Amino acid sequence: MRLLLLLHRHLGGVLPSDFLGVVPIGHARLRDSLFEWILENDSIGGLNIVTIQRGFTLIELMIVVAIIGILAAVAIPAYGDYTARAQATEAFSLMDGFKTPLAELYQSSGKFDIVDLTATPTASQVAGIVSGKYVAGMTIPAGKSSLVATFKTSNVSPGLISNAGALSVHMMFNTITGSWTCANGDATADPDIIVATSASVATAGAHRIPDSVLPKSCV
Repeated sequence: MRLLLLLHRHLGGVLPSDFLGVVPIGHARLRDSLFEWILENDSIGGLNIVTIQRGFTLIELMIVVAIIGILAAVAIPAYGDYTARAQATEAFSLMDGFKTPLAELYQSSGKFDIVDLTATPTASQVAGIVSGKYVAGMTIPAGKSSLVATFKTSNVSPGLISNAGALSVHMMFNTITGSWTCANGDATADPDIIVATSASVATAGAHRIPDSVLPKSCV
C-alpha cells in the first residue's frame, strides 16, 4: 500500500485507472477505502501528496511583455493629447465669456478692451475672468479686435509647453459682420480693426499649441 502512495505522489496526485489493479482484487474494500482517504486528505504518515504546478514559459512571458509595450506606445501619446486638449478647453471657455460683452461694447462705443474681474472697468473696458488653472492671462493687442489667451509655462500638460516661450490661442471679432472666429497662436497675423474687411478671420500666429489639441473649428 505504501508503494501505491509513493506512485501517487510521483505522478503529481493523480492515480490512473490502471493502478487499480495494484491492489489485489481480494482487497477491494481496502482499495476503495484507500482512494476515499486520498481524496479527503493531503498527507499520510508524513508523506505529502503534492500536485505539480506549471508556470509560464519564457517565450510566453516575452510575448506578454511585447504586447504591453505595444499598448503603452500607443496609449501614452494618446493620453497626453487628451490631457492637453482638456486643458486647452479652458482658454476657449474663458474667451467665450467675453464674446457677447465685447461685441456689445464695440457696437455701443467703438472700444474693445478687457480688464480683470477684480478691477473696476472704465467705459472702454469689459470686466471678466482673465486667468484660470491653465491659462496665465488674456490680452487684447493694441489696434486689434482679437482676444489672446496665453497658457502657463508650468503645471500644465507638456503639450502646452514650449522651450520657445508661452503658447497661445486666440479669437477674433469681425467688427463688420459681428462674427467670431478662432485660430492657433497669438494674434500677430490678424488684421487691425481699421483695415479689416467682412472676409477677415482669425489667422494662426506665433507660439502655437499642437494642432492635435485644438478644437476642430480652430484648426
